[in-house]
Parts: sequence; structure tokens; C-alpha cells
Amino acid sequence: MEKIYDLTDTRYFENNDFEKFEYKEIECENLSNVEDENATYKFNIKGENDNIFYSGGYINLQLKITDKNGAPIGNRKATFVNGGGLFKSKKLQIGAITIETNNESCSVLDQVIRHIHFTNDYSKSEAQNMFFYSDTADTMDLNKLKYDGTLTDTTKMTEFHNNLKINENYNKGFYKRYNLTKNSQSVYIMIPLKYMFDFFNEYRKALTGFHTRMEFTRNTNKDMIITDDINADFKAIVEKISLSLPYVQFKNKANLKSVELKVLNSYIDIYWDHYRIEKSGVNLKVKYGSYKLSTEWDEVSAMYIIPQYIDRNDDYTKNNLIFDNLGMIEYWITANGQDYPEYHYKVNFPNKDYNNAYTALLKEGYNANNTETGCMIGYEEFGKIYPFLCINLSAHKNFTSVGPRELIFHWKLEKNTQKDYMFYFILKERNKCYLNMYQNEFTFIEKKDSSKFIH
Repeated sequence: MEKIYDLTDTRYFENNDFEKFEYKEIECENLSNVEDENATYKFNIKGENDNIFYSGGYINLQLKITDKNGAPIGNRKATFVNGGGLFKSKKLQIGAITIETNNESCSVLDQVIRHIHFTNDYSKSEAQNMFFYSDTADTMDLNKLKYDGTLTDTTKMTEFHNNLKINENYNKGFYKRYNLTKNSQSVYIMIPLKYMFDFFNEYRKALTGFHTRMEFTRNTNKDMIITDDINADFKAIVEKISLSLPYVQFKNKANLKSVELKVLNSYIDIYWDHYRIEKSGVNLKVKYGSYKLSTEWDEVSAMYIIPQYIDRNDDYTKNNLIFDNLGMIEYWITANGQDYPEYHYKVNFPNKDYNNAYTALLKEGYNANNTETGCMIGYEEFGKIYPFLCINLSAHKNFTSVGPRELIFHWKLEKNTQKDYMFYFILKERNKCYLNMYQNEFTFIEKKDSSKFIH
């Protein structure tokens, strides 16, 4: 079994390395403006003398919905989008370097990745602490049943029951979120840091002696709140935001080994998969087109394409975490003049003919040879509200892992759309940095000045 102090191995740790494990709460640096709609939340963790296991940490939120004057909204039908939708951008800095960042659309990024990687069992347990109640329809319908007939004064009870049907427009996720937020109730959200920053999801080690900074900017009220109220005047109130971080103390043997590793004459390679989101420009109802993306790292193993009509954004009455298939009929990417897949993905959403596209999505879940775990999206949901188009490139490293490059996404629709649309693109890139164990610093540049090291 690998140890938490063995910095050369990025797999899981053994709890018996710990002498002490204690959570401490870290307050937001700029508490005075946490309620501002354009707020930036900053955390400054001066851990120069501490061992902090960030992968086991959480970001804690306390949110509620009020009217524009801060008064309770009663039973008016409004709630937060799935997950709360608080964050628009996020950045992680360790020491002097920025480890990873996403500058826009983080609520969309989180929605997509969590739907792909979460399981239905997980969504009913820990994920509920993240206010994760997935939408099941593009509606705000709270009625589980509908009456398929005409009610009159002479309608008999047996006839009434016989005509009760399942309401296909019922939105289970909206219903659950609404019941938690109505009457301006506060909701308490705990998001594991491993789901906020990909680095902590793979590098599950205690960081010793590092000054760490995290920064988040928030979304607008209209991109956080969903309602069918025609007089919507709501605002999202951030009552509290903080971090819960595990401060650990190693057992003596582990501590001595950690000190010994500090003087190694080497840099430690650290790899992790980072999901980076990019938003296309607006496409003015066009039937077909292409879009160029520049990769930032040597290896790209997958691309996710998420289409959406632009009127879903910045509108209380439109759910910006539900997406649109646009009447797509064909899509593929080009890299180095080569198409992938060679036989382009072809789909027919009205006829529910998209088996290959859906299978590609399923393969992106966390599956192993002896387990089947992801994802949360059913076949019909894929066609109606979560058309996450996945193109896996992991088997084609001959044209995706030879340095940063351009990828070109191509698409064809059945016909011109009635509304303007855009695409979100998520690139799964294999990031790499180095840990200089002697100087105790992270860097993206490998240095080999042996005079700095103790032999």
C-alpha cells in the first residue's frame, strides 16, 4: 500500500500514517462583499508550517433566495439551478504558480462532469450535500400525476382514478430543490474540493509547507435562480462561504520518511486529468459550421461538446443547466488534417436514433473491468435535456499528444434553427507539473541544477 507521505506516488493513502487528523474552518478573505452579485471569493491558506490534506477538504456554502429588497419570497415558485450554480470561474494557486484555472461557465462544467461521473446511488447520498438534484424535464412542473380526461360534477371516483396518468413533464429535481428553498429557507451545501479542482482529485497527498490560494467568482442571480414567475425580482444571497480543511500530523515514522524525501536530488513528476471549458461564439441560426479550439497541453484524451440555445442564459425563466440537441444530424472533429471518428457520428434525435453517440457518453463514466459505475444520464434524457456529445481520443495519441495543437469541431443540423445557439467545449487534458522536493515548490519547468540538492 502506498503512503500519504510518499510524494512520488499519486494514488490513495493509508489512514494509519496519521497521528492526528483535524478539520479547521477557513473563512473567506473578503467577507464584507460576499453578497455582491459580482463578488470574488478569496481564500488565503498560509500553510508554511502545516500538513494539509486538501483532497479531503470541502467548500461550505449557505445560500437562500429573497426578493430584490431582501424580503422572504413565501411560496413563490423559485429555486436554485441544480448544484446552486454559484461559481462562474475558479482558480487554484500553490506557492508561486497557478496549478489550474477555468475562467468561465464553471457551473456548466460542473454539471456536465458530475452527470457523467456520478452514479444514481451516489446522487442519492453524498451528492445531495452538494445540492445535486438533477432535472428530469425542461419544465418547472411540480405535479407527479396528470388527469387525462375532462373533470365534471358527475365524474365518478373510479373514472377519476382510471384517468390518472404519470405526468411526463414532472421535474423531480426542480421539485426537490424547490421544497428546500421555498419560504426563503437557507440551504447548506458541502462540495468536496476534489470536485472543485481536478488536481486534488488525483494528487491525494498532504501538502506540507505550502502557501495556497483559491479564488472563485460568482454567477449572476439570473444564472443561479430558475422560476416561472412573470414578475421575477429574486436575488441569491450568499449567507456564508468557507473552507473545511483537514490538518494532519504524521506518525513519527511517516514524518521521518517525509523529511528524508525532501532532500532527494530529483523533481517529482505529477500528472492529472484537467477538464477545461471553452465557450464558442454565437451561431446565428446556421445549419452547419466549424469551430477551432487550441489545446493547452500535450495530451488530449477526450472532448465533450454541449449545444445550447443562447436564450437560456441570463434569464430567470430559462434553465441554463439544461441543454438542446439543436436538431443535430452529424458531427466530428479534425486534427492534423485527419477526421475523428473516420465515420462521423450521425444522429436523429426526433427518432431517438443516437445509439453510438450515447454509447460514447457511457464510456466516459468511471467504469472498470469488473464494475459498471457511470453515468447518470438515461437514453431518453440524453436526447431531450442532456445531449452531451463525447469524442474520445485516448486511442489516437498519434495526432493528439504531440504538443499543443488545434482541434476543429464540425457540425451539421437538419435545418436552420429558429433561435441563435452556441456550444460549450470541454477538453480533458493531461496536465503535468513538477514538485521540487528540496526547495519545496511546484513548477511547470523541470530544472536540473544538482548543486541545489543534498546528496
